[in-house]
Amino acid sequence: MGSTVFVVDSSPAVHRILEQLSTPDGHSVIGFHDGPSALEAARSQSPALIIADYHLEHITFSGFCKEIGRHDNLAETLIVSMVDAADRLDENKLRSLGVRAFLKKPFQREQLLDTINTMLTGAAGRPGPKPAKARTWPPLSTGTDDGEKGSP
Repeated sequence: MGSTVFVVDSSPAVHRILEQLSTPDGHSVIGFHDGPSALEAARSQSPALIIADYHLEHITFSGFCKEIGRHDNLAETLIVSMVDAADRLDENKLRSLGVRAFLKKPFQREQLLDTINTMLTGAAGRPGPKPAKARTWPPLSTGTDDGEKGSP
């Protein structure tokens, strides 16, 4: 049985890719235009994977990740950040918030499918010495969101 995947981005181009996306293995991919609507849906649907734009609408990316981390039913949810080449990221801070990988924009449909399959197969398909995800709350980082670029 497939997993539920959320893709959060306000870009019309990303939503056009989602409309044409046909995922193997029965995965269900649902698009959202902003962080708050994705968070509301995540609380009830517990997606296995969330791929979210670093520049979310109506919430900072760090705030979004922190909200995901506050909910027990989302503790195993994998997070991928969509980033632009010009973004200056503190990858260590983002990883401490639960980000497992980065998807560079612009991307093609095949790259999105590869990311989904790699993340979901890596989490469930291969046993390894580490658990699929171990996230601590509160995050180890004590940095603030002040330096983060995001929409108000």
